[in-house]
Amino acid sequence: MIEKILKQVCKYEQGLTLRKLGILQEHSTYYLYHTGKDVIVTHTFIQPYESQGDSPWVAVFTVAELGDLLPVGTLVRKTANGWQAELNTDAALIRSGFHDVEAHSRAELLILLLENKAFTIKQFNSKLAKRKKERSS
Repeated sequence: MIEKILKQVCKYEQGLTLRKLGILQEHSTYYLYHTGKDVIVTHTFIQPYESQGDSPWVAVFTVAELGDLLPVGTLVRKTANGWQAELNTDAALIRSGFHDVEAHSRAELLILLLENKAFTIKQFNSKLAKRKKERSS
C-alpha cells in the first residue's frame, strides 16, 4: 500500500523544499514524516493541518495536485529515461531531470520555476487557495 502511495506523490525532500520556498502547507491528504532514513506515511488528516517551521510534517502533493499547480503549457512525458516535465517560459526552457515517478518530475519543475523566478509563490499559493475553497463548497 505504501509503495503505491509513494509512486503517486512528490518526494519528502521535494515537499520540504516547497515548504521552504513558501508553498502553503495546509492540506487534508497524506503527510509524510521523515525519520532520517525512512519515509513513512503516517496519517491522513480529516481537518486541514498546517505544517510550518521545523515541523517534521510536510505536505505531500499528488500527481494531480502538482498538475493543477503547474502553469498551462507544461509538458510532461515518459521517455525511455523516465518521466520529465518542462515549460517553455518567455525567458527560457525549464526542464526537470528524469525520474521514475511522474510526481517527482512535476515537483522538480515546480521547484525550478520558483527558484528561477519564472513564477511567484503568490501565483501558486493563490491556486492552492482556490482549490481549497472549491473543495469546501
